[in-house]
Formats: sequence, structure tokens, C-alpha cells
Amino acid sequence: MAKFKPGESGNPLGRPVGIIDKRMQFNKLLQPHAEQLINKVIDIALAGDVNALRLCLERLVPRIKTEPINFELPQDLNDIGGLLGANAAIIKAVSSGAITVEGADVLSSLIDSHCNLMVINEYAMRVKALENTLQARAEK
Repeated sequence: MAKFKPGESGNPLGRPVGIIDKRMQFNKLLQPHAEQLINKVIDIALAGDVNALRLCLERLVPRIKTEPINFELPQDLNDIGGLLGANAAIIKAVSSGAITVEGADVLSSLIDSHCNLMVINEYAMRVKALENTLQARAEK
């Protein structure tokens, strides 16, 4: 037998005020040794440890933000012809160097999401039509 009903919190009042989470406790423990730890990681990285090197570089060099994709998709993406046309346009743009492969991947992912939403919408309309038919038959 379950202790709590589905959807019911085991702690409805939440975390008590003043409780410090484990990350903050560890942070307080490490803070006095921060400079020594950082120097040690640097020494290990300089000695050739790849993980320590990665850690140092991730802190020094910010991640590169992706540039906006300057590419216009065909207007009609609501039928199979429009979707195929958009996909062909993306392939042509990659082959001509107008957009990167990564940009094409993002665009293709967006088209895929749009296609999935179209399918879901189509199913929803079909279910609604079936429900209306069944309701009309039940009323007769």
C-alpha cells in the first residue's frame, strides 16, 4: 500500500527554512583551500592530465555561441510538397556553402518538429471527427 496518493507531495511544506543544501556545505568546506586547489589543478593540467586541462580550458575560454542562421525556408510548410522543398533547399544551401552542416541540422530539426506537430494535429482532427460521428449516432 502506497504511503502517499499519486500526485501528492511527501513534504507539502517543503524544505524547512535555514537548511543548507549539500553543495553549499561543500562550498564552505572548500572555500578556505580554493587557491591551493586551483593551483594543484593547474599543475596537474600542465603535467598532461587531459581532464584537468579540459577543466582549466572550460573556465578560461567561453563556449562559442552559434551564429544566427541566415536562411529563408519556403513559405508553405503545411503539406508534404512544402516540407520536401524545404529539405531540398537546405541540402542545396549546405552544398553551396551558404549554411553550415550544423545550421542545416538545426533547420532540419525544426522542420522535423513542425512535421510531428502536423501529424499530431491531423490525429487530433480525426479523433474529433470520430467523436462527433459517434455522438451523432448516439443521439439518433
